[in-house]
Amino acid sequence: MPGKPRGWRDGERSCFRRAGQEEGRGRQGAAAALVPEPWLAFRQGTGKMPGHGVSCGEMPPGFLHETSYTNMNAQELIETLEWRYATKVFNPDRRIPAEDWEALLESLHLSPSSLGLQMWKFLDVRDPSVRSRLREVSWGQPQVTDASRLVVFCARRDFKPEDVQRYLERIVEVRGVTMDSLDQYRARIFELVGSKSPEALKAWLERQVYIALGFMMSCAADLRVDTCALEGMDPLAYDRILHLENSPYYTLCALALGYRNEEADKYARLAKVRFDRGEVIPVI
Repeated sequence: MPGKPRGWRDGERSCFRRAGQEEGRGRQGAAAALVPEPWLAFRQGTGKMPGHGVSCGEMPPGFLHETSYTNMNAQELIETLEWRYATKVFNPDRRIPAEDWEALLESLHLSPSSLGLQMWKFLDVRDPSVRSRLREVSWGQPQVTDASRLVVFCARRDFKPEDVQRYLERIVEVRGVTMDSLDQYRARIFELVGSKSPEALKAWLERQVYIALGFMMSCAADLRVDTCALEGMDPLAYDRILHLENSPYYTLCALALGYRNEEADKYARLAKVRFDRGEVIPVI
């Protein structure tokens, strides 16, 4: 891309594009609610690009409104996916830069969910003592404490009409529509949820969380941040440690994020093992 500043990362650019879209539709307030302040300051020409010191005025003319969502080409996408692996040994001395972590948290905030209901919670666990306790109930896996960051992904225990009402009120606030205009949407939500058995509803709510997990892992790879999804744990013990036992949420899985110790992690140098693509993805 002509004029692409040194050190530019495509993962950052998607945030700017999002802000540009919202502004283009006359919803600056919505953009402000969705995009962290440093990104908006850059977008509005009052600040520098976080982490790079490039101002909005230094970007190519029309860049923020006219360019596509990402400058990553097909080859770069495959290289990123090949680079990613389930990191077993993290470098405990290397930390994720603040601006990158802010973008990754925003990837969770912007993760898609069925019907947009966002029936989940993500715990950004920063207390070292809490992480040490979590490691004890995670089969002793070092990723829990050695990675730069740890996020615990929580699913909802139930689904209540108040949850739908709260979401519809948020739509009215952000999009400026009337509550009456959402009546058909409200009916559709209750029709879908009401058709599910308790077992099917539980599975549906858990699947939403895994969408966010994959979303964050992909965004992390874009920023060359390593990850390791963790299910080898005692989720009930996690709930006790994180004080979730009497809350509407429960532990489903966790994600360690940081940077690989390539010398110590033998998996960093192993080829990916996948079945033949034609077998996994048949053309119908």
